[in-house]
Amino acid sequence: MAFGITSKGRVSPIAIDLGADAVKLLQIVPDDTPQLVAAAAAVVPEDARTDLGARLAFIEDSIKGMLRNQPFRGRRAICAIPGFQTLIHNFMVARCDPEDIDSLIELQLRERLNVEPNRMIIKNFHAGDHHRRGAARSDVVCLAAKRDVVMQYLQLAGRCRLEVVGMHPEATCVLRCFSDLLENEDEAVCFVDLGAATTKVLIARGQKILLAKTIHAGGDHWNQQYARATKLGFIEARQMRVKGRSSDDAVGGVRAAVVDAASAVDTIDCEVTETLVDELRLVLRHHRGRHSGLPIGRLVVFGGEATQMKLCRHIAESLGIPGQLGDPFAGLYKATPPEATLGVDPERPQPGWAVATGLCLSEANL
Repeated sequence: MAFGITSKGRVSPIAIDLGADAVKLLQIVPDDTPQLVAAAAAVVPEDARTDLGARLAFIEDSIKGMLRNQPFRGRRAICAIPGFQTLIHNFMVARCDPEDIDSLIELQLRERLNVEPNRMIIKNFHAGDHHRRGAARSDVVCLAAKRDVVMQYLQLAGRCRLEVVGMHPEATCVLRCFSDLLENEDEAVCFVDLGAATTKVLIARGQKILLAKTIHAGGDHWNQQYARATKLGFIEARQMRVKGRSSDDAVGGVRAAVVDAASAVDTIDCEVTETLVDELRLVLRHHRGRHSGLPIGRLVVFGGEATQMKLCRHIAESLGIPGQLGDPFAGLYKATPPEATLGVDPERPQPGWAVATGLCLSEANL
């Protein structure tokens, strides 16, 4: 993980990662030897996963509590636009001047996806040029979020007495976080973010996005499957599945028959995982069709669900690409008192903190 050079001892803005599964706050000193200042996380309760009003109330209460109880410095903040609230689409358009791409994509959004561009905040990435059926074409990766959603988060941050100095899509945060893995421009890197609501896929070369896709398969789907098998509530099922809790650790206790049912639920051999792997293969096929001379040399798996090492290995083996766990805390100096972290153990791999770490390294753009 590469970190930008800043003035000695200067802290990053407070990164706010508003994931579907958890709200995370992170602050670092991004010097040559980066140092953790504070980190905190709060798991989103079941009702707030489906009710926007409950979600916003939970986020606000959680952020206020984390700022009050953890040693974050200052009030400058930088936010990620949640991936599950971001439209990701790969367009092929007639080749044109770079300054005309935005208007072309707006037309495509309106005509092909029935999306009104004026109600969206849009960021386009030129992925490359090629010829198809004798015509010059350009590939463009479009990331868009509803303007009112972004404004809700800005207003929420204001109520938490934070000054938001930047907002970024998760995809660009990932490139910032893992920039040291993108130094070889002779090959592409495929990033797989195993999240709760969705899995996000990003193929990049250097700091250039070539392809991006959202797959609607993730931790919540495995949690629901686990909950049905064990007759547990959603949150308890999540705790048992992700943390591998025994029956003695389960909230309220779990009967032996329930444990037997839980052990029968295999994250690997299930429809959710099969769908995920099939969709990933389609993404790789799409990449080969567009960039046949640029092989994918590495698979980087991260996100909250990447703590399931068996699942990560299965994905890499199924795709036939050398894989590794993306741990953004691997190069972080963590001489931090335990009270500076809440809901996270910085001494263990933390693949779910890539977006927050990338935010700490991103520029202010507001």
